[in-house]
Amino acid sequence: MTYEGYKSISSKQLVGKPYLVFSRKKVVIFVDGCFWHGCEAPAASRLNKIAGNRKRDRQVTTTLENEVWTVLRIPEHDVRKKALLKRTADRLARQLLAVKLTAIDLFAGGGGLTVGLKQAGFRVVFTVEREEHAAATYKVNYPDVCLLRRDAAEVSGADLGERINLLVDCPPCQGFTKLNRRLGDDPRNELIFQMFRMAKKVRPKAIMMENVPGLTTKGKAGYERLKKC
Repeated sequence: MTYEGYKSISSKQLVGKPYLVFSRKKVVIFVDGCFWHGCEAPAASRLNKIAGNRKRDRQVTTTLENEVWTVLRIPEHDVRKKALLKRTADRLARQLLAVKLTAIDLFAGGGGLTVGLKQAGFRVVFTVEREEHAAATYKVNYPDVCLLRRDAAEVSGADLGERINLLVDCPPCQGFTKLNRRLGDDPRNELIFQMFRMAKKVRPKAIMMENVPGLTTKGKAGYERLKKC
């Protein structure tokens, strides 16, 4: 599991205090005690407490999932009984290996950045590309990824769907590059702000933008606005 990027850390700072935390993979594991979770027929005096514990656990799970954690729960008896321990460990290993960080790729072109995302272990769940030939190329390279051929300014949070770990943005650089000696504003320069508009909708854990060095010089005005987003 270490080879696959799993290494447990302290869980004191996370809600619910999980038994195991794998921060790189954004996975937490809880072991729910049998006595206070009603695994066996409980006494009537414990029913209210058990109901409260289950409600708390659902709230903790929802909170963590909203922060893009994958939450796995196992009952205590599955790890205490030797006959079940290996089966439980095998099941958890399969679940952990199936977990992938998720990403959305904006201005995806033919899919160059998606190559790197997949090599880094991300599952690209959605991509946006307006240009016809680039979108067709992307679809050939990644037929399993949902592609929306639309202007990024017209994409809504509802279009993007599920919560994700990473929002990636590669907006057009022609207006910022030093190779473009034309003066005046390029209307495509405004597209650098679309990522932050979308980030407010899907609330990713992290964002990443790729552009040319000229963004901080030739596009300094926009860059300063960008830093305030």
